Amino acid sequence: MVFPQLQNNIEDNLSDQELQRIKIEELSWGDPVHLFKNWPLFDYIFAAECLYNEESVLPFLQTLFKLSNESTKIYVCGIIGDKTISLFHDQVDQYFVVSELQSDGSFTERTSTNKNNGRALYVLKKKTIVH
Repeated sequence: MVFPQLQNNIEDNLSDQELQRIKIEELSWGDPVHLFKNWPLFDYIFAAECLYNEESVLPFLQTLFKLSNESTKIYVCGIIGDKTISLFHDQVDQYFVVSELQSDGSFTERTSTNKNNGRALYVLKKKTIVH
């Protein structure tokens, strides 16, 4: 559904030279990430409105952790459902340092006391040591 539209948008908006540097692949959370072993490390990962049930939170975070390195920026927004949002906040700190977009356009590190709703935009950075 979304993947073909993403492919069309990329093809419509990038030059042939830019298209040679872009790779997009469809992935379900929890799928084996060894399929991506021949890819270069990811600079950015974007996840929007793709987390909407609590059973997918842990596979989602584990997949992002496996696909990233300490310099990868992961943008997450549009978490749907109160239980899913709560579970995301409870588990994300095990794997990532979390920053949240503020109303002035800056990002501040999220702490356990300022957990926001699913409409927030988060930037995740992989932790070097997972607890």
